[in-house]
Amino acid sequence: GGDLLNDMIADAKPIVPSTLVPFSAIPERTRQYVSSGWSGLDPHLKIARPELMVITGPPGDGKSQIALALGANLARMHDWRGAILQFEDDVERHRLDLMRYWLHHNGGGDPRQASPERKAAAAAWMDKHFLTISPDEGEDDSVFDLAWLKGRIAEAARLGCGWMLIDPCNEVEHLWGKGLTENQYLNDALREIRRLGRRHRIVIIIVTHPDKASGRERDIDEWSLYAVSGGQTWNNKADHGIVLLRPDKKIGNNDCFFKISKSRQHAHMGHPGTAIMRYVPLAGTFEFIDIVKPKS
Repeated sequence: GGDLLNDMIADAKPIVPSTLVPFSAIPERTRQYVSSGWSGLDPHLKIARPELMVITGPPGDGKSQIALALGANLARMHDWRGAILQFEDDVERHRLDLMRYWLHHNGGGDPRQASPERKAAAAAWMDKHFLTISPDEGEDDSVFDLAWLKGRIAEAARLGCGWMLIDPCNEVEHLWGKGLTENQYLNDALREIRRLGRRHRIVIIIVTHPDKASGRERDIDEWSLYAVSGGQTWNNKADHGIVLLRPDKKIGNNDCFFKISKSRQHAHMGHPGTAIMRYVPLAGTFEFIDIVKPKS
């Protein structure tokens, strides 16, 4: 009745108190840690909502490809809808990759030879699980800055997304505030992005390029999020830090290193480590090959 409801309202406590309180005053939030879709990576990579994942590596080594494959795994295995913000790719390539992915997991086959019924089924799966935007600065006067990005994160959450891919973050126009250094701006921006991710309980995956000097680092052991300009800030803010490196770019060699260089909670999110992954073009995804043993 009304009296009981009034008592409940009067005794209500904030979910996130701004004063010192006992632990019992803060409601427990259970987090589900799920597989990335590559079971061989499970000891090193478990994903939970919310989190901030940062992926880096040399240009052309497959960062965008593996980020999209990870999103497809989350959609197929965990029914998580996702939003894709791409700035250096085109929608048609992603459409074809997701078509190949669906066909691979539903009987196989080449999209060029698939029946209209199978193509329609793949398209329906894509429409259910993926939203995208392909901003073109040449077509309108939009400013793709931090405020625009925050708006898209909130929009994705309203539309039921459990993850968002920002690829690459370098293309978002960084309008530094007066008196701020690059690191100060980056720290504030990543804090805002993490805060929004936590508020809306979504996984935010950011693909970012390394700085120019890091292009000379060819040994996977030398790579980490510190290879990105402002690396200490990236490393501090990320829940997962991942490096993708394909040292041998010969045609036909699609093996690469997939290094989990940062994991915030080893007991739940996995221990840092390096795996060998192989890109399978006709499947639109990667397959796990092996874990690289640490050097003694």
